[in-house]
Amino acid sequence: MKGLKKAVAVFLRVLDAAQLTALFVSAVGFSLICFAQVIARYVVNNSIIWADQACRYLFCVSTFLGAAICVKERKHTSIDFLAEVLPPRGKKVQTIVIYAIIAVFGIILVRSGYALAIKAMRQKVSTMPLKMGQIYMMVPISAAFITLNAIRVVAAEIAGFRKGDAQ
Repeated sequence: MKGLKKAVAVFLRVLDAAQLTALFVSAVGFSLICFAQVIARYVVNNSIIWADQACRYLFCVSTFLGAAICVKERKHTSIDFLAEVLPPRGKKVQTIVIYAIIAVFGIILVRSGYALAIKAMRQKVSTMPLKMGQIYMMVPISAAFITLNAIRVVAAEIAGFRKGDAQ
């Protein structure tokens, strides 16, 4: 059992590092390309043809990955009027239900996003040597992160029940 716990802990650390690294790379890439486009347009008086699309796609990647990280850290926007009136045990149940719904939504998004990406593999991006399907793959990948992070939250809440955190 200790070996399994260690393996899961290592997997979760790698998962966290992958999410944060991908978010960092996409955000920095977005910022640098956007800055280069502004310099090229107003200083050199010549636009970078692919910069607009690259910035748009990197911004979308950053948004999707940011959503996955927000699920893990429980920082997404929520309306908590019900949680405020529930007892501690009720709050845990509510959290489990909400994150279970998020996990189901993530699974649906993985499936439908993958199907969309596969359908779009024939369509080329006009200004870059990519296919739209490659760009659309950000949806199922980030949805998989969202799903795994929601499952982590549910598992942590259930473990809290077992330990008697909410009485």
